[in-house]
Amino acid sequence: MPRSRREKKVPLTQVKKKDSTAKSDLVDRVREAVDSYAAIYALGFQELRSTQLQAIRVEFRDSRLFFGKNKIVQLALGKTSEDEYQDNLRRLSELMSGNIG
Repeated sequence: MPRSRREKKVPLTQVKKKDSTAKSDLVDRVREAVDSYAAIYALGFQELRSTQLQAIRVEFRDSRLFFGKNKIVQLALGKTSEDEYQDNLRRLSELMSGNIG
């Protein structure tokens, strides 16, 4: 009797896991942006469509937008006063929860 095809697990995506080099690159890019730009803003959003994101990118053309894991961005900015990258960045790090870019 043949085996049932229902028992097979078929992956629907071909996504590969990110290694630690991609995460450390994000930390480096965030810290370089902190050094090169005068102001930092945290943008919160819900149900962001691609057309809305394109409008935001056009509006902030001379800026950098980072959409990554919140914990990695918090690590780049610093969570406590001892490990923050620059003064008072830990307060911005505290705002990083949910859909923040």
